[in-house]
Amino acid sequence: MADRQRADSRLKLLIEMQNDYEGYQHSVKQVLLHARKSGASGVHGVVAELIEVPERLERAIDMVLGGALQNIVVERDEDAKRMIEYLRNNRFGRATFLPVQSVRPRVLDARERDVLSMPGCLGVASELIKFDPKYRGAIDSLLARTVIAEDLDAGIRIQRAGRYAFRLVTLEGDVMHSGGSMTGGSVQSRVTNLLSRGREIDELQRTLVRLDDELIASRNELVRQEAERTRLKQERAELYDELHRQEVACARAEAQLKAALDEQEAHRKSVERVKGERERLTAQLEDVAKSLDALSGNRQSAEENTAERQERVRQMMEDIYQKREIGEKLRREVSDERVQLATRRRGLEATAADHARLIRQAADLEKLILNSGAELEACEKRLFESAKVLEQDALALSEGKAELDRVRGLFNETDKKRTDAQRENQKLSDAIDRLRAEIDEHGEKRHRSELQLQRVETEFKQIEDRIWEDYELTYAGAEPFRQPDFKLTESEKRIAQIRARIREMGVVNVSALDEYRQTVTRLQELTAQRDDLRKAEKDLKDIIEELERKMESQFRREFAVLNQNFQRTFVRLFGGGRAELTLSDPNDALNCDIDVVAQPPGKKLQMLTLLSGGERALTAIAILFAMLDLKPTPFCILDEIEAALDDANIDNFADYLRDYSRDTQFVVITHRKGTMERCNALYGVVMEEKGVSKLVSVAMHEAS
Repeated sequence: MADRQRADSRLKLLIEMQNDYEGYQHSVKQVLLHARKSGASGVHGVVAELIEVPERLERAIDMVLGGALQNIVVERDEDAKRMIEYLRNNRFGRATFLPVQSVRPRVLDARERDVLSMPGCLGVASELIKFDPKYRGAIDSLLARTVIAEDLDAGIRIQRAGRYAFRLVTLEGDVMHSGGSMTGGSVQSRVTNLLSRGREIDELQRTLVRLDDELIASRNELVRQEAERTRLKQERAELYDELHRQEVACARAEAQLKAALDEQEAHRKSVERVKGERERLTAQLEDVAKSLDALSGNRQSAEENTAERQERVRQMMEDIYQKREIGEKLRREVSDERVQLATRRRGLEATAADHARLIRQAADLEKLILNSGAELEACEKRLFESAKVLEQDALALSEGKAELDRVRGLFNETDKKRTDAQRENQKLSDAIDRLRAEIDEHGEKRHRSELQLQRVETEFKQIEDRIWEDYELTYAGAEPFRQPDFKLTESEKRIAQIRARIREMGVVNVSALDEYRQTVTRLQELTAQRDDLRKAEKDLKDIIEELERKMESQFRREFAVLNQNFQRTFVRLFGGGRAELTLSDPNDALNCDIDVVAQPPGKKLQMLTLLSGGERALTAIAILFAMLDLKPTPFCILDEIEAALDDANIDNFADYLRDYSRDTQFVVITHRKGTMERCNALYGVVMEEKGVSKLVSVAMHEAS
């Protein structure tokens, strides 16, 4: 997102600079603006706009053309004349025009084009760039006799071969002019130049398209991952619920099993007790039966007994009847106990079935663990196989490296041969240079001899003229007057006397003319620099004034929009009232203060400083959202900005923030309940134990 914003800002800046012709000379800019406003069809544009230069050649073309990049291409001489008159009448300065119909370029001849095949030569500049064929004459007039080389070494060789008949520029921007002069050195880095502006705009547009595609893909991926995360969270919650249910079922089954076992043990003890009681009753019945037998055996004797025995028998029968009732009661209790025991056994069987089911689930889990172990073993096996493949790849890589070393050896041999050939070629070039130097030396000697001969002839002619002027004799007529006793010593003394008199006259400054020429040249250069600086100062002042006018115009326009947004936001947050942003000095919009005037519902209009703390806070929030309306942002963080608000204003603020979050995502740091109730998700930190913090999150739509 940050890369896209930077690219978008850069693109807007370049487009604005291109539309406003920033970076062009004032005169060129005025001509282009006038042509755009008047719809003049004869003005095609500047050279920098009409050519398309590869990025590698931008510095070379920029350095070799320089100010010619701002030459204006027009259709006819009349179009150029009309624009020149426009500049002159408005005192906008001077500009250079290239009429397409009349400009006649000079190109390299066949002999000069032979140097294009030399090492390090890239070609003719006009043939390495792209432009509309109808501008061929204008572009060739600038670049048809300009050769581009890789570096200065190659450029020097090319210029020597071409006898300095054309202009040459290197990729670093060093220029070798026709005639032998050179221009070069370091180049100050610029944010953008006229040549790279169009290319950079195209690259930024492509970058923005790519970033938009990546952003859409990222958003789609984010939506997909959010859906996957929601699904996984739901699945995890379901698994946690199922695990909890299984744990509860296990605990319930264990409790039922324990209760059943306890109940079974109680029933077992009850059965044993009933069995003991039954055995005791059985023994009593046997005793009663024996007593009856004894009574039957003694029936005769019993009949003879008194009423006392009959009473005893009756009592014994009552005891037997009571014992029988007790036995029947015990039988019924045993039967009831058996029914309860059967019921509890069925419950125990159900519990045992649940226990068996849990055991089966545990077995399934163990099987799943075993399957996971098998998968782990399979993964380890695949890892082992991958390691083998890696070893094979490493072996293949080593073989490839060996092959690469062999090829490098062949390349080194070939390179060595090439180097030897270059060295031999260099030797031949040096020999040619030496021969050329000898030829030049002999030519210079011949020239010096010719000059010396000419000087001797001139001196001889001067002597003849002097003899004729002084004596009206020719050299042949003066020959008889030659004195054989000419005394050189006296002549030298005479020469010494004359030289002494010359020395008395003072030293003659023989370099005065050269110093004068240097001083005049220096004066002209300084004067030109001074004029350039004054012109640059004027241009800068004009640019600053124009920028200030644009800044003030844009500020007033954006301030008016901000004021409207603030008035609307203020009414929405306060539920009424009115507010306004005003400039303390409308005549100095860029430097004056900004006053905030607010009138909450039920109060009079007053300055912001006279409002209460909560009203000031809500007014500041209104200004904040007004700025967001002016410059929307996709993401915003708010840190307890509503802390000073009361509950009613909290609800207004939270409702407004909720509506605003449709287009902007907010992260709100708050402790106010009204704000938290309207959030989509809550994140907090709790400390269950001292020194141990835990992050807690709640999705409000899931919680509801």
